[in-house]
Amino acid sequence: MTTAHNDQPTFFLPDLCGVRALFGVVVIGELLAVILTLVGSGIAADALDRLSLISLFTQWVGLSAAAVLCWSRRWIERLPETGAAIVSYLLILLVVLVVSELAWWVVNPLSGIDPIITLEHPDFLARSVGVSAIVAALVLRYFYVQHHWKLRTVSEAQARLEALKARIRPHFLFNCMNTIASLTRTDPSAAERAVEDLADLFRASMGEDSQSGHLRRGVRPRPRLPQY
Repeated sequence: MTTAHNDQPTFFLPDLCGVRALFGVVVIGELLAVILTLVGSGIAADALDRLSLISLFTQWVGLSAAAVLCWSRRWIERLPETGAAIVSYLLILLVVLVVSELAWWVVNPLSGIDPIITLEHPDFLARSVGVSAIVAALVLRYFYVQHHWKLRTVSEAQARLEALKARIRPHFLFNCMNTIASLTRTDPSAAERAVEDLADLFRASMGEDSQSGHLRRGVRPRPRLPQY
């Protein structure tokens, strides 16, 4: 997965192969099933039966869409962000259409008893795709906004950190140079070691600006530089 320099993901879709993302898909599908049941028949005698059937259908659609997006993620994330969003949206609608068609011919009995799906074939497909189009647009929009909010938060924190470093470094350098100047008169060896420590510190700061740097440990004791 492509990441930025601060280890934040650059693709707005979460990893739908993970357990946490799949759990979110299951929860969204179940909430949608409850809403559709309440809108369709309310609290009736057959409400639980309808809820179980609608839940089966929504979970089938949601998990299938998650599997397709997970499988195609490495190709989608290479696209520009707008193109990736459009392709992801169209893939979800295609999965809904395929699953709805399979549900019509597999789940719905063709003869012998009353059909489970009481709608006409075109009407059933149109409603399934229509509802899924609204839900998919809302979910993708949520992922997009959340992703950019995280990136903006990290960028603002990094900018504040850089501003703080820019304010601290001149004062720190000034105090270190004063310390070294005083050591040159009393202990030239300690002054030399202090200069080496300061060089190591700035080398680590410039080389690993976004990560924690570790100074090289020497075998001899070094004087402690003033910290501000």
